[in-house]
Amino acid sequence: MKTISIRLEDSIYEELGKMLDEMGQTKQTFYETFTKTALREKYSIYYQNSFIG
Repeated sequence: MKTISIRLEDSIYEELGKMLDEMGQTKQTFYETFTKTALREKYSIYYQNSFIG
């Protein structure tokens, strides 16, 4: 497992924290889920385009 550091404006960080608290989710879980989804979408689009062209 690797550690990453992300810089956010204070207001965005606080707003994200409030949203995640309401959802019952941690920042770590949020970013891990976001990353997995983004990678899955990236490869899904890549494979769709490779069959089109």
